[in-house]
Amino acid sequence: MKDLITIKPICDTDRIWLPVWISQRWRTETLVFRGEKNSPAELPGFVAFMHKMPVGVITYRIKDDVCQIISLDTVVHGKGIGLSLLEKVLELMQKEKIHKVRMLTTNDNIKRMEFLENAGFKRVKVYEDEVVKYSRKVKPEIQPYGYEHIPIKDEIEYCREL
Repeated sequence: MKDLITIKPICDTDRIWLPVWISQRWRTETLVFRGEKNSPAELPGFVAFMHKMPVGVITYRIKDDVCQIISLDTVVHGKGIGLSLLEKVLELMQKEKIHKVRMLTTNDNIKRMEFLENAGFKRVKVYEDEVVKYSRKVKPEIQPYGYEHIPIKDEIEYCREL
């Protein structure tokens, strides 16, 4: 049986389970974007469902006429869920006349960097030691080491023009 994936805007009932979803993936309910705390469960976004179960979430905020993607997580890989969620945000931003979409990742997240580049994003800036200097002060839960035991220290900004 083919997996049926549906994507819907985050609604009030999703906000009940979303804090747990975020906490399970990030060890906290808040995420940092350039030194500012965000609660993804309170932000607009989309949820991907497979067999009525949530399998992916993307959240964003609009600041200074720029869409900032705050979180993008999937629990099922290789089915295009992350890209489908991202495309929903891009479509909405085009309708809303928002012409720039930004996303941050950390230096250890090689797969995220590849994903963003494959999705048409360009690396625009590396904020060296940003995690060490600022983000861990705002959010001490950030681990010292990430994927492949790479020290987490830099934030890398990606941008896509629409």
